[in-house]
Amino acid sequence: SVLVSSGAGDGDFSSGDVILSTSNDDRISGSIFLQTTTPSKTFDGVGGDISLATGSGGSLSMSAERSLTSEGGHAIVAAGSSSGNNMDGGEVTISSGSSTTGAGGSARLDAGTSESGSGGTLYLSGGSSIHGDGGDMMTTSGSSTTGSGGNVALLSGSGELSGGSMSIESGSSGNTGGSLNLLAGKNVGEKSTGSGGSVTVRSGSSTKSESGELVMESGAGSSSGLVTVGTGTSTDGTSGVISFSTGHASHGSSGSMILSVGSSAAAGKGGSLEMSAGDTSVSSSSSTSPYMFDRRRNRAPGGSVNVSSGSSFEGPGGEMSLSSGSGSTFGGSMNVMGGKGNGAKGGSVLVSSGAGDGDFSSGDVILSTSNDDRISGSIFLQTTTPSKTFDGVGGDISLATGSGGSLSMSAERSLTSEGGHAIVAAGSSSGNNMDGGEVTISSGSSTTGAGGSARLD
Repeated sequence: SVLVSSGAGDGDFSSGDVILSTSNDDRISGSIFLQTTTPSKTFDGVGGDISLATGSGGSLSMSAERSLTSEGGHAIVAAGSSSGNNMDGGEVTISSGSSTTGAGGSARLDAGTSESGSGGTLYLSGGSSIHGDGGDMMTTSGSSTTGSGGNVALLSGSGELSGGSMSIESGSSGNTGGSLNLLAGKNVGEKSTGSGGSVTVRSGSSTKSESGELVMESGAGSSSGLVTVGTGTSTDGTSGVISFSTGHASHGSSGSMILSVGSSAAAGKGGSLEMSAGDTSVSSSSSTSPYMFDRRRNRAPGGSVNVSSGSSFEGPGGEMSLSSGSGSTFGGSMNVMGGKGNGAKGGSVLVSSGAGDGDFSSGDVILSTSNDDRISGSIFLQTTTPSKTFDGVGGDISLATGSGGSLSMSAERSLTSEGGHAIVAAGSSSGNNMDGGEVTISSGSSTTGAGGSARLD
């Protein structure tokens, strides 16, 4: 062995230094090599190790010197490659020091700064492969037995003109592109009542201009991919809520919300827009659902769909418009239907205007066809006759005003054709010994005044 050792110090004095240095040349300094050799007579020989280790508490510093006229010196830490059969390349491990009672040491990888140019770039990448899989890259924070796990922060730099951008992109492929998964932590405690971790995606704020946009969209393709927003299932309680809302405005108008499906430029039809509340399958009397309001039937209600326009303190409330699309052959239809009753009465359809405040009347309810240039459409109010029974009875139609209100039924005057007809006809009957329906026209009675007149002109 070869031992190079400095002299021991006496008392509080340190031991002597060991210095390996090239000569201070005027132009180009020589190099220093520390290397072990590989045995030359055997194919399976192993080269010796090089170990750089300080004494207890000592620091280890490796740095390339600053240059005044040329590029700064490079610092390269590279593990050895291997050409052996099924032999892995060497690993590179950089770890900070641990501590028994204090905090563990930090580990930093910093790219170089610059006064007038761009700062240096920091690359972290897994190794590539020709025939196998590419190497993985893992960034994990430290775990804790009794405290909180460490945080992972990815931050781009700030700037006077604009902040730095951040891109997280999975790899492309000639077969299937790589997936990108953002997952919050699970709560795996058997007796813990805490929740799982949250995921927050938020655009940047601004003090004097617009905040940044937030865009979620699938990539383009021969058929574009799905975008799915859903809450998780629940094994014991209520499943999660999905909330879409625009921000409040202190001085201007609040933001609008637009739900629209894409158009089709070819022979395909436009996409549909479907909104449906949740079904319920609760039917057993042993269920512990909080919605068991009807204990005789043990039925819980399906979810509701509520669509409402905004209210206003000083101006009119917001309008609500439901319209189907136009078409070259005929316009789209609009259907408003109550739900079918399975072994029970079908759902009702209620159209009601808004209540008035104080001395103001309630709002009007208007059923009108479109103001067409030539021929107006018809309005039909009709009930149906049950189709599966011969003795079924059709539903009634009742037109009734509130107390003191008038009822007017008239055909409009025509300028170029005959006046419209007004027909009041009771129903006929083909049943055995069944009378036809009656027509009754009666004026109103009065307790203290004269009864109303009935006129047929």
